[in-house]
Amino acid sequence: MDSVVRTTSRIALTSWTLTIWIPFITAAATQAAVAQTAAAPTPAAAARPGVAVAAANPVRGGYPQASRYGDMLFIAGQIALDPRTNNVDADAPIDAQARIAMDNVMGILEANALTMANVVSVTVYLKNIGDLRGMDLVYERYFKGTLPARSVVEVARLPRGAAIEISAIAGR
Repeated sequence: MDSVVRTTSRIALTSWTLTIWIPFITAAATQAAVAQTAAAPTPAAAARPGVAVAAANPVRGGYPQASRYGDMLFIAGQIALDPRTNNVDADAPIDAQARIAMDNVMGILEANALTMANVVSVTVYLKNIGDLRGMDLVYERYFKGTLPARSVVEVARLPRGAAIEISAIAGR
């Protein structure tokens, strides 16, 4: 690009030298790049449509329940919010809350022609890590064969007093 000028800055740091390349772009190059960008949406934005289904937590705050990117579906955290009543029973035991959260994940998968077998990664957030065994008893019933990669994180609070939140990534 003939409108880009490169300069070198050297910064001496103890026993070694760091070289930084800093591009200086002319106004003409900036205007051309802006015009080109405005002409078409970015591929990443076009490839990430939001997903909203009735069989899971209602969409809140402008965030989708899930986003697609190519053959991947990224499911946002699902708490034990019953989509029929729009309520969380924060006093319910972990197995009941885990079941509702997993059903919400499953509802989003099914609305996108996927199953639990398509899930490749899960993140579970628990208010009490002591609930892990009870959550595992429910969690394992939703998967056949090899379990997906999983992280479990203990957190101080979850929305609406829920004891569990589950996010997932699925692919075709």
